[in-house]
Amino acid sequence: MAPETQARRDPLIVFVHVPKAGGSTVNTHLRQFSANGIDHCQRYLRDKARLARIVQNVDWISGHIGFPPFRTLLSRLTDRELRFFTCVRDPAEQVASHYNWLIRIRRKSLLGYLRHPADIRRVSRRLRGSDNGDPAAVAANLAAHPALFFNVQTRYVFGGKPAQRPRTMAQGLARYEAITTTEGIGALVAKMTGDAAPAALRENASPYQVRADLFRDGPVRALLDRENARDTALFDAVRVAEAGRAEAIRAERD
Repeated sequence: MAPETQARRDPLIVFVHVPKAGGSTVNTHLRQFSANGIDHCQRYLRDKARLARIVQNVDWISGHIGFPPFRTLLSRLTDRELRFFTCVRDPAEQVASHYNWLIRIRRKSLLGYLRHPADIRRVSRRLRGSDNGDPAAVAANLAAHPALFFNVQTRYVFGGKPAQRPRTMAQGLARYEAITTTEGIGALVAKMTGDAAPAALRENASPYQVRADLFRDGPVRALLDRENARDTALFDAVRVAEAGRAEAIRAERD
């Protein structure tokens, strides 16, 4: 009879992978740090026994799962300390990238496209059939699918339900050992792994099918200012915190 595997007690690195916010780059760096890790762990949510075995044995885990359910899930599967990290992106860029991705999934691969849920394929068809040079049409597409485009980053980082959200921005940021913007990915990975900051790398970048400047001006910008305000506040808070850390480092050197 084979001996039982000893459960690990060391901390587990956990990356909350916000869609279209530099997560693929972070995952690549994590794989370089240790092959004993798992990304896109949401694919195992229907097999909790398998996920439990993964959680007990890996150095790091990453997934498109919001912080509150991620923490609850992992806490039920392991007694290991959970070290949470995440990365956020300029809100207009994140929305533009997600919009572009929904168009690109069909053009990249039919087989890959068919693996996506039916509702995602429906949105992709609508976007591909639109006049994406018309700011009004792009704004209408965004407004028709608020769950896909508005405050997505905040829902992942803090929680989608009012009961899950922190009372203050500072409390929410304090849930993470580190949270950064896409400009600070190197420092984030260094904090996660204990290794030196990696060289610049950008993964999962796609040619844009829609002009990115449409998301900065006119009706699209007005819509995002109104409906995506929580993501803007989150990004600004993280950027301010980053600037504060940089200033503290400079002061120590001086």
